[in-house]
Amino acid sequence: MNPLEIQIEYACTFTITEEKIKINQIISILYELMKDALKAIAAQLYRQLEDAFYLKHLGGFKQGKRRRVEGMLPFRCPRCGEEHHFSYHGFFTKPRRLQIRWGEVLLPARRIVCGRCKHHFSPFLQLLGVEPYMRRAADLKDMVASLVCDLSFGKVREAFKTLLGYGVSKRWIHKTVKEYEVDFGHNEEAFGYMVDGTGENVCAKKRGKELRLIGEITRYGKLIIRSAVIQPYKSSWDSLVEILRKTKTQRPLVEGDGDEGIREAVFKGNPNAVFQRCRWHVLHHLKWLFWNQGVPKALRREVFYILYNALKMRKGVNFSTVNQGIITRKGGYLLALAGWMDEKGYRQIGDYIREASLYVFSIATRMLPTHVRWDSSIGKMERLMRELNIRTDIGGARWSEEGLLRVIRLKCAKLTNPDAWQKAMKFKPTIDSGKFELEMAA
Repeated sequence: MNPLEIQIEYACTFTITEEKIKINQIISILYELMKDALKAIAAQLYRQLEDAFYLKHLGGFKQGKRRRVEGMLPFRCPRCGEEHHFSYHGFFTKPRRLQIRWGEVLLPARRIVCGRCKHHFSPFLQLLGVEPYMRRAADLKDMVASLVCDLSFGKVREAFKTLLGYGVSKRWIHKTVKEYEVDFGHNEEAFGYMVDGTGENVCAKKRGKELRLIGEITRYGKLIIRSAVIQPYKSSWDSLVEILRKTKTQRPLVEGDGDEGIREAVFKGNPNAVFQRCRWHVLHHLKWLFWNQGVPKALRREVFYILYNALKMRKGVNFSTVNQGIITRKGGYLLALAGWMDEKGYRQIGDYIREASLYVFSIATRMLPTHVRWDSSIGKMERLMRELNIRTDIGGARWSEEGLLRVIRLKCAKLTNPDAWQKAMKFKPTIDSGKFELEMAA
């Protein structure tokens, strides 16, 4: 197919007084200038493309004179599916108003008549993918999906009014978000995973459910979310079991807090997997135990200081090179501390420290790939959880479970999974930068 050569000329002039030359004024002028220029260029490009399309497939025409068109054509009647027999008279339909990122453009479309059912339609709009009653382009929907990750629906409306100059309804925003489905994908060669849940009192607390995230650990320590589900609190982690069974890595590392359901799912999904308990969660949960058991403050500080120094490990090092004798002595410190708490009469705290010592040094005692940047805590997952809580904890928002999960998946894809985010977007540019040239006017 021969390339279509289109030449568009656009000229503009503006004046500004000397006393008003400020950087803000210059930026405002350029912004308004670019909006008007892009709208004019889009309309001119549309008209020239439409002229070339009709001239190639339907031939020339005279206004008001009907002409029959027969043959193999690259469109069909949207009502009856006719592909060969049409009548072409060149009349224009009512201009279609289409809102794009730069504003609103008018698309006057020439219509033809189906030879079978006499239906009037515009084949060029059909070719462009402009559906009937379509008022907003796909790039605006992607803009909504991006803004919803950070703002409430009301703030999204204000942003549209401020940036684009026209308003949108909350109902349209809601319908637009429902069109986006995020597929996080799965990497069968993943080295390890981070797993965490929000707990019963954080997400969907009135329904007794929690948000559960599973993220892949890349070679350089980056976190990529692979699963986001809402399930009943204290139920089995079926999503983690399914992911581990699909993973081809023989001994994947799974990092999580002290949830028994996570640990059971790890060894159920892969008996050879390595479970690493988060060091931060060990200390964090210990504070609650101190309060629950009524431990005196002086004893709290002493136990916390000993446990903190015993769990201290440098971040981002190759844990396989750590002296195993040091790790053994650290484990001995924890067992001795647990026995000391038993003697003090705080047996529950002693059992907690004793149980934590079984998995808190797994990252240094098990044979793991040395070229991966491991971490002994799930701090990246906790920071992501905080971002999600900030987005969903909006006063007056009445989330449904489906809507909450949809926004959370969009947010996770935007922050951690660029591939899943790009696949979910509706607007996908298909123009190669080498196929067109821009020249500066003399």
